[in-house]
Amino acid sequence: MTAPVRTSALQRRLRAAFLVVAVAFAVLALASQWDEAGERIGDLSVTHVGLAALCTIGSLAASFFAWRETLAGLGDRLPVPTAARIFFLGQLAKYVPGSIWAIVGQMELAKVHGVRRERTATAGIVVLVISLAMGLTLGLLAVPALLDADSELYASSVLLLIPLAVVLHPKVLTWLVQTGLRILKRPALEAPLSITTIWRVAAFSLLSNGLLGLQIWQLAVDVGGEGWALLALAIGGYGLAASVSLVVIPLPAGAGLREAILVLLLAPDIGAASATLVAILARLLLTVADVAAAGLAAAATRAAGQPVAADP
Repeated sequence: MTAPVRTSALQRRLRAAFLVVAVAFAVLALASQWDEAGERIGDLSVTHVGLAALCTIGSLAASFFAWRETLAGLGDRLPVPTAARIFFLGQLAKYVPGSIWAIVGQMELAKVHGVRRERTATAGIVVLVISLAMGLTLGLLAVPALLDADSELYASSVLLLIPLAVVLHPKVLTWLVQTGLRILKRPALEAPLSITTIWRVAAFSLLSNGLLGLQIWQLAVDVGGEGWALLALAIGGYGLAASVSLVVIPLPAGAGLREAILVLLLAPDIGAASATLVAILARLLLTVADVAAAGLAAAATRAAGQPVAADP
């Protein structure tokens, strides 16, 4: 691990301003989601909403460990508290229009701890690519419902696993990351990630996406959905929705698009009104968890006496 670096007063103020803007956008997103879902929350059961919340928290933890393992594979293994503050505070920036801001926020926060911006940017792109592949892999679970259980078409769609698996090969992943770095006008990748790191990150990404799919299922069951087919549809549908929203950069955190896709997929089973409620509640739970995780991570590192980028 590299040692923390000293930063100028101007740099600290700029980082503080960036965090304030990110928090403001996150709070605005939270307020708008509460306005849409607040009136009907009282109709839901504590059990299902509680389980959905646990799935959300577990997903955030898995996503964090995927990012930390990626950064470690690139040469910077940070202590869990330090990495958590960088990751979760940086994640708030995804609510600022333009998905790239989450990576930018993590780059600036990690710089305080001696991690080069290029390395943090690379970690963000690697996680993005692997998460996209894992989301599409889970999306195959929704194919039977989308194709009305046509077994031949479903068997054909499973062939998509081949290119998705190829993406996880070190040489292919390195090429994809190098392309992303060129687009961002950042220095090239120093060395390819090991296959062990890639598969470890893929496992965490699969878990993260899968848990958010379980979150959707719990909420869908609470509004009247039933059957194991709904479980596959919820997990696969979330995987597809998350993958599409990842590549739509102008939307903050995929806002709107992910919900629209989920409503489209769930409406035939639970009705359009219930599907809309599920999508909004899922987004609300995730936003609350993002804000809470950032606050807890910042408080924990401050209590431990570690440097905080926003400190004056």
